Parts: sequence; structure tokens; C-alpha cells
Amino acid sequence: RAIVVPQTVAAGQTLLTLTIDGRPRHYVREVDTEYLPGKITTYDLSVSKKPNTGEYEVELTGVSITAWEAENVSHGDEAREYVVVHNAVPGGLEKTVVERLEMDPTKIKNLKLTGKITTEDYTFMREKMTSLQRLNLKEVESVVDGVYMIPESAFNRKYTLIKCVLPDKLEAICRNAFGNTSLTGTVLLPEGLKYVSGFNSTKITNVSFPSTLEAIGSGNDLDREYGYSQSGQGSDYGAFYSCQSLMCEIAFPRSLKKIGDNAFRYSAIKGNLVLPQTLETLGSHAFQSCTSISGALVIPDGITKIGESAFYNCGLTGTLTLPEGLVEIQSGAFGNTSLKGELHIPESVQLIGDAAFSGTLFNGTLILPSELISLGAGVFGGCWRLSGVVEIPDNIVAVPSGLFRECANLEGVKLHKDVEVIESSAFENCFYINS
Repeated sequence: RAIVVPQTVAAGQTLLTLTIDGRPRHYVREVDTEYLPGKITTYDLSVSKKPNTGEYEVELTGVSITAWEAENVSHGDEAREYVVVHNAVPGGLEKTVVERLEMDPTKIKNLKLTGKITTEDYTFMREKMTSLQRLNLKEVESVVDGVYMIPESAFNRKYTLIKCVLPDKLEAICRNAFGNTSLTGTVLLPEGLKYVSGFNSTKITNVSFPSTLEAIGSGNDLDREYGYSQSGQGSDYGAFYSCQSLMCEIAFPRSLKKIGDNAFRYSAIKGNLVLPQTLETLGSHAFQSCTSISGALVIPDGITKIGESAFYNCGLTGTLTLPEGLVEIQSGAFGNTSLKGELHIPESVQLIGDAAFSGTLFNGTLILPSELISLGAGVFGGCWRLSGVVEIPDNIVAVPSGLFRECANLEGVKLHKDVEVIESSAFENCFYINS
């Protein structure tokens, strides 16, 4: 349904455009078509697929002209009457609405903005438009500190907001921008966007990333390298933290360089997780407790550090491929997952944190990097499928507590002469160690 200015569309000109299977198809009439004021023109169209060519054929089967009726009558829904406001001066939206247009902001449910807005205007919409449900920012210029952005906490805890069309021109969406709102449906992030955060704890069901995106933001760091942080106060709420309706497979763009701390923690994303080879930063808790993720995991070549609990308690069920050049695997990085197959830890790795691989299903003989300088407690605890003889690297002089606890199929351990201490439970319930 569309509202059309009264006019005559000449014969031979495009009257309607239909998108079928992602391709636009234009319908043309051989006679003039007149749109009359106060009337509804209804077209009945038949769409059929030709069996030989697979092409679609559109045929007009009926035309009717009736008196205008409200949308709630014809669609059985609340009428979508948008208030259209042009704001010429950034920061002056309240004055435009209340003084110039003499409108009660508490009564505005559906709003389309044009012109220019900035931080103060978001504060006005968040705090004074108490009934706001739908917002169209497509044609607006949203500029803060010289950057096209939606600022931090723009609509945070705006529980009435369920839909928002984002500006066409946008470089950044900052943390908590839409956090804890009732935003639902698919989020279409515009081309040109470089940094996204701020959809934490919403009800969105899908997200489409632009080809320009460089970073999916953190909750507890400032993302200073992108220059979009508005305060020094951090939080645990990454870009899509706890989006429990986001039950879709994620397709990351090739431009992506960073997935920040807590980015998808506790979200419901599913299917195989394919990280782009352009990725350089993989933050702490980035995919923690994403239990619907499955399959194998390949860590991109540009990653040198895997953050704390980055994949802890994920549903990963396949093999793990770690890149040459990886230096640090922080605590709990892959703990409590169902990753399986042989575990190949690159020689470049120097630090493995507490419980980094605990409770996994890796099998075969484990070879630790010879240059390893730090090995945390319980790193391989509960990895009962590991077997063979494991050699402790020369730089490790204290065997950490719980290191191979419950690794029931290990057959032996090789300790070098400089080992000074074996901490408690390091080999507890390793029943088959005989040398």
C-alpha cells in the first residue's frame, strides 16, 4: 500500500514495480492511468512462473476504484500515521516540536525526521516522547562531534521503541544506542557504516552488515581507535549482547577487523561461525554462551590473541584450526565446548590461560609449544580423550594445579630437570599414567 499524489501516469510508463526473488519487475499499462484524490485504486495481479524458462509473468486481472478508508479498516491494524518533522538546527528539535509546531511530544507515536539532529535531540526523543514507537531517520543527518553517528545511549531503555529506520549516511552506532529497547525485526545497517554497537538486549531477529563495516564494538572498552566513544564509563554490554531473539546465521563482511568484548555474548545466533580473514582483534567473551553455534572453527591468520572466554560454553562441535603467529590464548577461551579432533597448538603460542581448553573433546597426543612461557591452572582439565605422552616445555618450572585433571587416557608425562614443583591435582584421576 502506498500514498500517491493525484496524477496521470501515461501509457507505456512504469506503473508498478514488483520485486520477485530479489529482482525488480516493472509493470506497464497500454492506457493512461489516473489516480484520483480521495480514492483508493486497487490492482489485482496474477504472478506465474513459466515452466520452460523460469521467468515470471505478471498479469493484471482486475482494477477497482473505491472511496478512501483508513488503514486500520483495510488491514485490521493500527493506522500508521507518521508525524513528519523537519529540524533545521541541530539540537533544536524540542523547540521545533513544542514551540514552532505546537505539538505535544508525549502524543507522538510514529515520527519521521528530516534535516539535522545531534545528541540533545536524541535526549529529547528518549525522555520527552514517552509514546514513541516507530522512528524513521532515513533522510536525517545525525552528526555528533563532526561524525555521522547515533551517539551513546541515544535510546537506551526506551522501552516503547519497536522500529527504527537508520539514516542513509552513518559512520557509527555507539554503545547502548538502542540498548534495552523493544526494537524488533531485521536491522539493516547502511553502507558506509564503519562501527556498530548498541543493540544489546533488544528483540531483533536478524542483522545485515554493510560491506564497509570495520568493527563490532565492545561493551567494556572505549574502542578508542575508532574515535566513537562518548564517555569513559565501560559496561559489559557489547554490540549484540544478550540478543536472545537473534536466531540467525551471521554473515560477516570481508572488511571486518574487530569483534570486541562481549559482542555476541548470550545471543541466540546459530549455524556455522565463519570469521573473515581480515579479522585482527577477537575480544574477551565475544561469543560466550552462544550455544546454538555449531560446526568447526577457523581462527583467522591475523589474530595474535584470543580473548578471555571468547568461545566459552559455545555449541561448537567440530575441529579447531589455530593460526601460525598466534601468541596468547587467554583463560577459558575454548572451555566447555564440544570441539573435537586433534588439537594443534602453534609453536608461536607463548601463553595459555587458566582452563583455556577445559572440558573439550579433543583427542590424540597433545604437543605443547616448545617456547611456551606461561601455562595456567586447569588448562586441559576434563579433556578425557587426550592420550599418549605429553611433554612439559622447558620454560615451565611449576606444573599448574589441575593442569591435566580427569585426563583419564593420558599414558605418560615427560618432565624436564628444572621442574621445581607440581601443584595440587595437576594429574588427578589420570589413571593410565605409568611413566
